[in-house]
Amino acid sequence: MLRLHGEMIRGGTSKCWIFDHRDVAATGVDVDALLLAAFNAADPRQIDGVGGASSTTSKAAVVQASAQAGVDVEYAFAQVGIGDERVEWASNCGNCATAVALYAVHHDLVPITSDTTTVRMLNVNTGARLTGTIPTPAGVAPEEGTAMVPGTSAPGVPVLLGFQDPAGSTTGRALPTGRALDELTGPDGPVEASLVDAGAPAALFEAKAFGLDGTESPTAFAAAVPALTLLRRQAALAMGLAREGDPVSHAVPKAGIVARPRRLPYPGARSRRGRRRPGAATAAQRRAVRRATTETLPVVRRRGDGAAGEESLPGWYRDRDAETRARMCCSSRACEAVRRMRRTTASKAAAVIR
Repeated sequence: MLRLHGEMIRGGTSKCWIFDHRDVAATGVDVDALLLAAFNAADPRQIDGVGGASSTTSKAAVVQASAQAGVDVEYAFAQVGIGDERVEWASNCGNCATAVALYAVHHDLVPITSDTTTVRMLNVNTGARLTGTIPTPAGVAPEEGTAMVPGTSAPGVPVLLGFQDPAGSTTGRALPTGRALDELTGPDGPVEASLVDAGAPAALFEAKAFGLDGTESPTAFAAAVPALTLLRRQAALAMGLAREGDPVSHAVPKAGIVARPRRLPYPGARSRRGRRRPGAATAAQRRAVRRATTETLPVVRRRGDGAAGEESLPGWYRDRDAETRARMCCSSRACEAVRRMRRTTASKAAAVIR
């Protein structure tokens, strides 16, 4: 029996198995064959392997220290097939990049010199350069953390992920087709899409094209997957990521559904007659929400392993006890606005308080 040491680390909402390049090379076995066996890729359920039978749980990275200037760690990202004996090496994964950064700190691939440690990474699949910043208080690498990320109920160590010059990292252009909006043909007719290469190639579609509003459960969302699979193939051809006759990729480009922010009545809004709506927030509460947004948004960036937690809130709000916080935004919608600030982009947060 062949034994290969690996570590499973959750990065964001993905489960990623990390392997040291030296251990992989020492086996003398082709890396594809190793991963296919380790994940039991031939089985759609991956029962006899370490995979979890979903795209977010069938990922791996092979890591090594880098000799390049300005780079600490190089890693190759692998998307392992599910019921398909194939390993795809054409993409990158930001979630797994956060796992790689944490792995690097724990395995002394980078020196810990202060209360925060930044790992400079090179994704060899795409040539993308990234940084992962991890809290290392008193020069100690954290074993666990309390930060949360939407999509999982498990806390983790916060990892602040940054992309250096992400535009066109795979295709050479931020908009591979030269257009901000393209039209692809889905099973029910034409569908508009934004084909973008920023950090990783992605095909983005508006939720309403699939009869969705962006709040669906994974089970409800699954109904759109067959159409997205067809559209992903068309997007790959349009972006120059594949040619006719190439095997269908289930990893590149990434397919995403984008929904407009749900426009809830603002808690302090008044009716056309000027009457204040029941349960509406006071002017002071509205200012508190705006103030929190203004102070929080500049530091809200993509993070892995649950980083968008308490530390992303302004100190004047974070340091209050739970009872005080409840009084500060007694309106349920105002509280939701504060919660959303922890996990949304600037445009969405602005929409929440508009």
